[in-house]
Amino acid sequence: MLTATERVGFVGRSLELLTFRQTIAQEPARYLVFAITGNEGVGKTTLLNEYAALARDAGVLVVHWGAARYVPTVGYQQSAPLMMHQLAVQLRDQGLPLKRFEQRYELYQQQRHAIENDPEAPLGLAALIEQTLRRGVVIAADLVPGLHDVIASMPQSSHDTPAAVWVHYLEQKLPDPHSRALIQLPSATLTPLFLADLNDYAQKQRLLLCFDDIETLGDDLPTWFANLPDYQLSTRIQIALAGQTLPDVVVQRLRSVMLLNRIAPFTQGEAEHLLDMYAIPDPRYRKAICETAEYLPVLMTWLALVKDQETERWSRPGDMVDRVLRRLGDPEQQRALLLAALPSSFNAERLAALVSDSETSFDSAALCAWLATLPFVSPHADGWQYHPVIRRMLLRYQHNQDKQAYYERHRRLARYERQGCPNLGSAGADRWADAQWQQSALAFVYHGLIADPRHYWPDVMGLLARALWERQSFASVLIDLLESEGVQSELPRAFQTLIHVVNQQWRSLQEGTASNVFAIFDDLRDVISPPPHIRSYLLSFRAVFAVATATAKRC
Repeated sequence: MLTATERVGFVGRSLELLTFRQTIAQEPARYLVFAITGNEGVGKTTLLNEYAALARDAGVLVVHWGAARYVPTVGYQQSAPLMMHQLAVQLRDQGLPLKRFEQRYELYQQQRHAIENDPEAPLGLAALIEQTLRRGVVIAADLVPGLHDVIASMPQSSHDTPAAVWVHYLEQKLPDPHSRALIQLPSATLTPLFLADLNDYAQKQRLLLCFDDIETLGDDLPTWFANLPDYQLSTRIQIALAGQTLPDVVVQRLRSVMLLNRIAPFTQGEAEHLLDMYAIPDPRYRKAICETAEYLPVLMTWLALVKDQETERWSRPGDMVDRVLRRLGDPEQQRALLLAALPSSFNAERLAALVSDSETSFDSAALCAWLATLPFVSPHADGWQYHPVIRRMLLRYQHNQDKQAYYERHRRLARYERQGCPNLGSAGADRWADAQWQQSALAFVYHGLIADPRHYWPDVMGLLARALWERQSFASVLIDLLESEGVQSELPRAFQTLIHVVNQQWRSLQEGTASNVFAIFDDLRDVISPPPHIRSYLLSFRAVFAVATATAKRC
């Protein structure tokens, strides 16, 4: 039986760590930005966490942002205001409240909530806000507290902007131009306050802001980072970024103050060090692990769990899963290892939902605690999650081993998540504003469409149609989920085409480039010759977009 594995010490990356350790101790700092890039599974997050640990050892206060840590949804739209808020919460918990920023952010949330729930509001708050965010309008810190330039840069009530309908509405709803600026240009309004508060604290306390999974950033966040040189940011505030790639605009603007490290799979020496720490002495087995994992750290830690004497190279991902399952020995741990990969994040309740009530030997809480000790499992806002490389391998293994059981498990999760989003087809305004309800609805859509897309399709389409009217920000997240590879691969061709067209028309409406709404849906109807239930959805979406486009044109 494989007992709970303690996390091994950090392995390799000695040059990167030496440079960071030397730089973090310098004043003034030579580098203000540390960037880590590399392919999936090479250890970017692990190195970022080691940077954070070294900074804390040097007396630097550290805050850490990453989509997985703070966003417990299957899909979610990130934004600069949300990111700043999440960091501000961490700083407040460590005794450094960003008072000016938090007061203004609270007002922003109140105003946005009121507008999103106003029955008289026109379609497309998400379109207005996303459009202004994409422009990346970031005003220098010297504009605080005066916001005259921000206000002057806002779109006016005229016919020369696709957002004219919203400008007119906001002029009536929020006569005060400062309040309108907060809704129309939230990043431009909130960023100076956020950075000014940080600068105040940096006079006495050095800070490191860590950002993980930067490839998941929303449209406005690359511009937010790129515009940092426009602020008089203290040299006692440093930033560490980790992701597969960096947006070009970030590299170009921050090159002069950035140390960029692109890390590769382990060297031979680093791989040998890892295997030593896992106490694997057999040279044939060590060689088999290195060759099979191709020196990729996350796969090496997976294979190092086995510790048997079989030395042949594993030719398929399924072989690697079989080896670990056999080594575990404990049937409940074997099941838990597989089941925890099905949801995007797992916790004791989700694991329990995947087994019958009569299976009393399956202690989901204890098994979650055991899973959390494994080196490829990390904290998540909703519990824990596997490294994506490991999760995909486990999902593929279960799908290939028993497709019927695989889909039944997703069906169980769909039923479980459905309990968290009651009245899916007729939810009131309070439900649409409930973040937990939204999260359960997204998880229900994800698992339902994998389990049985034809059965769950009416519920999903009804939810999407309502979201386009009731909560456009949620509709955007839902459309992103429906376009994701994991969902698209399970949908029939007609369903895929419908989602592509809805996404295309929705994006064009947000960007103000929507053309002939009737023609695009009529062409789609002719091309795919849809059955009656698909035809009804086409007509519904055709009406939604037609009304929205006509409203915008009238204004």
